[in-house]
Amino acid sequence: MVNPWLNMWRSEFGYAASELRELAVSQISIDEGVDSEFRELAKLLDQVANLQLYLGSGPELENVTKAAGDRAGDMFEKYVDGAPLDEESLRFVTNEIVKTSRQLRDTGEGRRYEYGFCNWCRR
Repeated sequence: MVNPWLNMWRSEFGYAASELRELAVSQISIDEGVDSEFRELAKLLDQVANLQLYLGSGPELENVTKAAGDRAGDMFEKYVDGAPLDEESLRFVTNEIVKTSRQLRDTGEGRRYEYGFCNWCRR
């Protein structure tokens, strides 16, 4: 079964990569020393967004997606994990997780992730 959300997600990966490249050249990113990490993550996200899909490319897509997710998770733990969230932000994040979980559930592939967001996201 073809994942009906795949094209949307790949587009979002590409958009996120573009935004990270913009952040990487900002003075605050350079001052904080995170510019190279932003560029590295952008490169990984671009690999997901631009991977040539063909019959049987699932394992390759899973590998590049896992690499991007692992790197994003590492950066999250390093820079964000300890920061407190206000109630509005917490509600927003919770709603996004629920929405994405429903999208995954609606796909045959998503059944593998029924008890978590996905296999490459450690949250």
